[in-house]
Amino acid sequence: SGDKGNDQPLTPAPSPQQAKAIALADAIQKASLAGGDGTELESITAKAFEFLGFSVQLISGSGNPDIVAAALMGEDTYRVLVETKSRSSGVINQNDVNFNALTEHKAKASADYVVVFGADFGGGNLEKWASEQGIRLLRVEELRQVLLAHADAAIPLDQLRELFIGGGSTDEGTLSALLADSESASQLMLLCRQVYDAILEHQDEEATLSGDALYYVLGGAHSIQAI
Repeated sequence: SGDKGNDQPLTPAPSPQQAKAIALADAIQKASLAGGDGTELESITAKAFEFLGFSVQLISGSGNPDIVAAALMGEDTYRVLVETKSRSSGVINQNDVNFNALTEHKAKASADYVVVFGADFGGGNLEKWASEQGIRLLRVEELRQVLLAHADAAIPLDQLRELFIGGGSTDEGTLSALLADSESASQLMLLCRQVYDAILEHQDEEATLSGDALYYVLGGAHSIQAI
């Protein structure tokens, strides 16, 4: 008799892009809790922004910004100053962020937005001050979600801008909408591939592959309206 416990469906292997996103996210998670001088987190965060399509300068060093990520889109180009914070406690507190220095770095780098990036953020005045000064507090888990979504369907740079507008913690509605749009794009790309493959497979047949016919060929996995 067979072991029914082994009849579980196999999980498809990640694509190269998905594997890269997972590796980046895992490395960022580890580096964000390493503490020390934080150079490892700076380096891997720069790679993550490059993965998202930004042109990145890793500057670092005392008195300098950590990272400047430029979204090169002609007249719509924007720049994001990213200040990374690695803490073994996993929490960034208000005394860990020098808002005056960030304001100076923003001007020096001609940046449009400023992001403080780390595992999590504490209470006190940190949220209040970040909101007042228009500085975004971006968590590692939030960037992980964006990286994985981008691996499935590339998120345009103009949409990623929404993550950096305003200050304080990332707006859940903004992040959810960004991820939902990416999921819709991913499903559309999947449908296009399936329709293309179905047409190739049946192109020698006399019958025309209408939307209704493709619905049945694809096993009803997508609505006729979507097809």
